[in-house]
Amino acid sequence: MKKAPCQQSATALTHKQLPLESAVTAFREAHTLLAELQPFTLEEISAKLMAIGEKHTTSGKAGPFRGQMRLAVTGQQVSPPLFESVLALGRARVVERLDQILALWGRQHQLLVTTINENQRLAHACACSSSADCAQI
Repeated sequence: MKKAPCQQSATALTHKQLPLESAVTAFREAHTLLAELQPFTLEEISAKLMAIGEKHTTSGKAGPFRGQMRLAVTGQQVSPPLFESVLALGRARVVERLDQILALWGRQHQLLVTTINENQRLAHACACSSSADCAQI
């Protein structure tokens, strides 16, 4: 199996029915679940991940989440089956891959915030360039 797609952008792990905010929340819940799940069985993995998917997709269906979770865990968009892959890879490897995905989102979120802040600062500087009472940037 391929490694987790850590080199991809955060949006590669979203879906039109699983927007970025929902995806991040769902992946965090999946990370916590899989790190702590007892017993770590196919039945438990399947039921709990389905519930997370249904909770966080705009359609209330787990499919979009399962597809993105499969990509995060296996590096593949289609097959192998998600739940069996999680079980076969084992808790430690899957949690490590989810750690990498969450870190990717964190880095990209920070970059986005920095870019927005810089754009706001520049817009303020342009607006103030002709104003005598505007404080120095």
